Amino acid sequence: MMFTVEFMLMFSLSTIHLARAQGCPNMCTCSGPTVYCFNKGLTQIPDDIPATTRTLYLHLNSITSIEENGFKGLTSLQTLYLSGNGITSIEPNVFEGLTSLQFLYLNDNSITSIEENGFEGLTSLQELSLSGNSITSIEENVFEGLTSIQKLYLSGNGITSIEPNVFEGLTSLQLLYLYDNSITSIEENGFEGLTSLQELSLSGNSITSIEENVFEGLTSIQKLYFNNNPLVCCSVTGFVDWVNRRSWGLFEGTCTAHNKTTAILNFNTSDCIVPVDGGWSDWENSTCSVTCGDGTVTMNRECNNPVPSGGGNNCSGKSINTDSCYLRECPVDGGWSDWENSTCSVTCGDGTVNMNRECINPVPSGGGHNCSGESFDTDSCNLGVCPESCSTLEKELDKKSGKRSDNKSGKWSDNKSGKWSVNKSGGKRNGRNGKKEKRQNKKGNKPNRNGWY
Repeated sequence: MMFTVEFMLMFSLSTIHLARAQGCPNMCTCSGPTVYCFNKGLTQIPDDIPATTRTLYLHLNSITSIEENGFKGLTSLQTLYLSGNGITSIEPNVFEGLTSLQFLYLNDNSITSIEENGFEGLTSLQELSLSGNSITSIEENVFEGLTSIQKLYLSGNGITSIEPNVFEGLTSLQLLYLYDNSITSIEENGFEGLTSLQELSLSGNSITSIEENVFEGLTSIQKLYFNNNPLVCCSVTGFVDWVNRRSWGLFEGTCTAHNKTTAILNFNTSDCIVPVDGGWSDWENSTCSVTCGDGTVTMNRECNNPVPSGGGNNCSGKSINTDSCYLRECPVDGGWSDWENSTCSVTCGDGTVNMNRECINPVPSGGGHNCSGESFDTDSCNLGVCPESCSTLEKELDKKSGKRSDNKSGKWSDNKSGKWSVNKSGGKRNGRNGKKEKRQNKKGNKPNRNGWY
């Protein structure tokens, strides 16, 4: 027994020594064209992998990214296991040069996206596994160039829809697994060009609608799995009729009708009264509530596009709504301010006064009219009787007495007629006390407004 153990130990040590002598990467084990580097805690692709390697096991490591040209020179590589790492994305040209690669396993990583040209150059690839990642969408042309691929595994991701032409050009594809994703709908032309496809699994998704004729191009299909989708039979009558027209090697799928789950193969679409939910027409607007300025407009729509039928739901929401509207600035006619007067043109007696006003109450705007009328006017004014001068008084006295005053001396005439006498100094005084007095003369004349006779 001890001999057997010693022999096996010596054999193993010699095998490892021989493998490393032939260029086997550190921490890896090599056996002919097969290199075992799985579950070694590697964080990157070893750079000394023998060029003669045909099968490379790199699964269950901690590789998060693949550098460009990471597999450079491995032109004989046929099978590559990269599953169970932490790879997050497939960058362009990372597999460039692997012209002999037939089997590529990238399942159970953390891949969220695949860049265009990520698989470029893999013209010999027959099987590709991307299951168990976090892919939510597949860009168009991602798989372009994989003309030899026969099996494609995309199950267990978060894919939400199958966009048109994503599988275009995969004319050799025979098996496509898309089960356990989050697909809700399949667009027309989603599987266009897959003329060799024989087996398709879409079970375990959330598919509620299927465009009519979406599977019409799958002329070689033999097995179709459609279990565990919330299909309503009468909402996918085109798909149900297509399933029942074909001969199947295997078909699995159910749908719900009249609150019962039934096999699609057993359902007759003639039993359907297809419910049609109502749809709103376009909004129709009334005219604005004003002819200028801010107003409101009423909007109306009808639930007639289409009219609900067959138990379908009425439209949700309001049929009437209001919105604001603004047509233009409203015209404002100008208005006059109050008159503003200047001072009278004289300091006493009759004169004139100027009056001004402005068109500012309000100022015309928005095309409104200017004020009508004049902005300037005149009026009469009277500040009272003007006081009379001495010369005027002299003339009045001369006119009454018939005598002229002595203009040369500036003295008054005598007082024989009962008029005022003039003293030597030229002042007006009476004959008794020499003081100025306002009194009535002998003729009974009243004094004027200045107190003079």
